[in-house]
Amino acid sequence: MVQKLEDKRYPKSEPTPTPSGNLGPSAEAEKAATTVTTDTADKNKGLTGVPVGTQIVTGEEVIRKPRPKTKKYYDVIKKTYGVTQYAPGDGAKIFGTLNNEQKVELLAKLAQIRGLYSRNKAPTEDYLLRLVNAGGNIAVREEDMEALENVMRYADTTGDSYSDAVNKLVTNPTLAQGFFDLAGTKTGAARKIALTPADALIVELQQSVLDYLDIKASKKEAESYAKKINDLEKKRKGPLTQLERQQLLLDEVQNKAKEVFKDGIDEADSLLMRKGALGGTYNALQQEYRDYGIPIDDKSLYKLAINSIRSKQALENNLSKIRLQAEVAMPAIKDYIKQGLSPKEALGTYVAAYSRFTGIPQNQVDLTRLAPVYSGDKVMPFNDWEKYLYTLPEAKDSPIVKEQKLSDSRVLIRNFIG
Repeated sequence: MVQKLEDKRYPKSEPTPTPSGNLGPSAEAEKAATTVTTDTADKNKGLTGVPVGTQIVTGEEVIRKPRPKTKKYYDVIKKTYGVTQYAPGDGAKIFGTLNNEQKVELLAKLAQIRGLYSRNKAPTEDYLLRLVNAGGNIAVREEDMEALENVMRYADTTGDSYSDAVNKLVTNPTLAQGFFDLAGTKTGAARKIALTPADALIVELQQSVLDYLDIKASKKEAESYAKKINDLEKKRKGPLTQLERQQLLLDEVQNKAKEVFKDGIDEADSLLMRKGALGGTYNALQQEYRDYGIPIDDKSLYKLAINSIRSKQALENNLSKIRLQAEVAMPAIKDYIKQGLSPKEALGTYVAAYSRFTGIPQNQVDLTRLAPVYSGDKVMPFNDWEKYLYTLPEAKDSPIVKEQKLSDSRVLIRNFIG
């Protein structure tokens, strides 16, 4: 298990405040991208280019609630918020608060983050041992301070503390590679704003409209979408969060859907006119498929989301079908599903074990990875599941496995520190 590093900038007795409010996705993107020109704001400018303390959306959850009289369900979008925390120079400040053992621990983890360092710049195990052998207070290199600030830059797009961000990026190499390649933040690289290529954004919108609606977006529509994303990136001086990017894309697709389904816009239960409805519906369906462990390809999910926003009843029908599919696919727990539990709820202890082993948060666990547990007539015994985890492809990136492999070298390092 990856050991969490304590962020000493924010003592536990003084938690970072969570702003209230409920800005729409586009408004939130604009708010976070707003350029503040006062002298005070310039002094407080954070690593993402906006003032420290700027509110950001860190998560979005669609909650389905029944209406008291009709018993029909409606959706409530619940957002969680965080604030940007880090400014230039904070990498050096954090290292300055750590003792030698903590410095070595942090450097070892930074070295494991894919894409963070330029070639041959990441600290090696031999280098760390030489540091310890040298004695005295360990002096941290400038590239290591910059590497930590690049992790902080990522943390300020998700609302994480730097220590949580380190652990998340260590256990998710694909996430790390994608962020650092897009942001162009590898230590030693030129400090240029890396905009998403306009051609790629044009293709992204055209392909999404084709997948959702089976029609082509016009060149003008695609170029307008690309310009909107690039303009926000310029103001932000960095990439948008994945949530913001997805929401802006789905808003464009929904606007196109209004043109295609003109006859359905005036229906009493149509969701087409509700801002963000396609994104909310897509997320609700995707989460339901994940919670019920039913695989679905992206294109099928796109079409199902479009079908579902044409009426509330259509959405309810599609959600019911997912539950019926789960009963057939998971005979070992079908009785729990009939009682109203989702497979994730019924298999909570198994999901928790998988989460601990892989470092993936429980709410992000893909239930299909637990197929061996529920696909038979009976649920796999829990002890067998704990052993089975070591046979999964994910085991190579498991924080538990990595800790076991590094244990000998860490003992040596700690012995030298004494």
